[in-house]
Amino acid sequence: MKTIKSAVPENNKRTRKIFDLILLFFIVSFLGWTMETLWFVLLRKPMDRGYFTMPLCTVYGSVILVVYFAVGMPRTGRFRRLFERCNSLSRPCRILTQGCTYVLYFLVVTFIASAVELVTGIVFENIFGIVLWSYKGYPYEFMKYVCLQYSILWGFLITLAMSTILPLFMRLISKLSYRTAKRISLCLVILLCCDFLFSTGYILVVGERFHFF
Repeated sequence: MKTIKSAVPENNKRTRKIFDLILLFFIVSFLGWTMETLWFVLLRKPMDRGYFTMPLCTVYGSVILVVYFAVGMPRTGRFRRLFERCNSLSRPCRILTQGCTYVLYFLVVTFIASAVELVTGIVFENIFGIVLWSYKGYPYEFMKYVCLQYSILWGFLITLAMSTILPLFMRLISKLSYRTAKRISLCLVILLCCDFLFSTGYILVVGERFHFF
C-alpha cells in the first residue's frame, strides 16, 4: 500500500508538469499574437496575425517550449553549472564570466529560435501553400523566413523572458489546483485542434487563410 500511495503523487507531478507547460505555451502564444498585432496596428496597418482564428501566434509558444527542453532557464537549466562555477571567482571576474555565459546562452537560443522559425515557415508554405511571414528584401535574410535583425531580437527577448518573465509565469501557473490546470489545458488543446481543422479546411476550400480583419 505504501508503494501505491507514493506512486500516485509522483505520477500527478509528471502530468501536472505537462499541464503547466501547455498553459505556458498558450500564454506565450497569446502574448506573441498581442505583440505582433499591436506592432502592425501602431506602425503599419491592422492585420490578423497567426494561422489560427484564436488570438494565438503558436510559433512563439513553440519556440519557448523548444528552448525550455533544449537548454532550460539560464541559471537552472543546462547552463547552471557554468553559473555555479562563477561563484568562486572574485566579483569583477564573476560579473564578466556571468556576462559571457549569458552571451553564450543568447547565441544558443537565437539559433534555436531561428531554426524553429525557418522550419515553421517552410512547412506551412510547402504543405498548406501559405506564407505566414516573409523577410524578403531585408538585409541578411535566409530563405525569406529568417532575418539577422529579427533573429537577434528573438534571442534578446527569449533570454530576457527565460531569465525573468517565464519563471514568474511558471510560479503563477503552479498556484492553480491540479484539477483546474488539467481542465483549462485540455479545453485549450481541444479548441486549438478544432481551430486547426477549421483554418486548414478554410484554406483548402477558399485558397487563403481566414482573416477577421
